[in-house]
Amino acid sequence: SDSRLPLAAPSTLPAARRTGTAVYAWGRGDMGQLGLPCAGSGHEARPSRVTGLDALEVVDVSCGDFNTVVVTRDGEVYCFGANDDGQLGSKARAGGGDGGVEGACEAAACWQPSRVIALDLHKVEHVAAGRGHVLALTDKGQLASWGAGEFGQLGHGSEELSHPLPRFVRGLPPAAPSDGCAAAAAASAASGAAAAPPPSPGSG
Repeated sequence: SDSRLPLAAPSTLPAARRTGTAVYAWGRGDMGQLGLPCAGSGHEARPSRVTGLDALEVVDVSCGDFNTVVVTRDGEVYCFGANDDGQLGSKARAGGGDGGVEGACEAAACWQPSRVIALDLHKVEHVAAGRGHVLALTDKGQLASWGAGEFGQLGHGSEELSHPLPRFVRGLPPAAPSDGCAAAAAASAASGAAAAPPPSPGSG
């Protein structure tokens, strides 16, 4: 069977695919979006192995403007890159903070892949990263969103500047797992919906 991942490469971000158990990334990386230690300009002109993902079986990759999100075979979500709008799925921000991501950076960016522990009770199948927000579709057809929301792109019925922890979007028709890409794409423009936090560890 074909073990390659779909390529995910916005104009300023890396492309990545799995070769065996390895994920490779290249392109702009000054915000940690390559999952590689920043050195010099932070950019990579050649494919470089993202060793922080070596122990994981990655099945889906999506790149935002300055962040990257991946899904594992077990349905876990890992993020790395910019976190100025909370797109890593964590409360950790520049200047300190806690919660949400295992091993979260206390800064506005983190190149080390970190697990979004707020989704641990859910099996995610697909992810889609926008300019500053992320959508995640579970195997039950539930859609969670987090990150920048100043234009209503989180679908929570408000234009909040940002929300760093995943919340489920309400008001969408049920989606079968096989319809994940279409549901995620349609939901990226959804607005006017109410929201409720997913039942996840540490949520209050």
